[in-house]
Amino acid sequence: MQEKVLRMLRKDAGCSMKKIALSTNASKDSVRRAFISAKKNVRKFTILPDFRKLGFEVHALFLLEPRTIRLIKFLKHDLNVNSVFGARGNYSVIAYAIFRDMSKFADFDERVSRLCEGKRIHFIVEEVKQEDAAF
Repeated sequence: MQEKVLRMLRKDAGCSMKKIALSTNASKDSVRRAFISAKKNVRKFTILPDFRKLGFEVHALFLLEPRTIRLIKFLKHDLNVNSVFGARGNYSVIAYAIFRDMSKFADFDERVSRLCEGKRIHFIVEEVKQEDAAF
């Protein structure tokens, strides 16, 4: 039941307990108990905006090396960065960042270049799937 509740809330965070109960053929009390139990596994409740509609046209994936405290601190605090991941392979840091335009991207890229020795950039041109509720 917890998975069903979380799956529905990932699709629509505003979904009511009543709607979840109807779609899962469960009572509202069962859904509420499942939600309370599952809530301890939820990092945070948030929204998923369409950044392109908000004017953020440039989306980039940065693969960076080496992983340093200064680099991680910079990435964690920069408002253009949505996600930062530690990785294994040729690059030890992956960062997903969005920018209003290429000028903002270039400023960011210049700052990042001073904090790392190796770098690859991939521009994201199409979102195929994001935050689906399948698990």
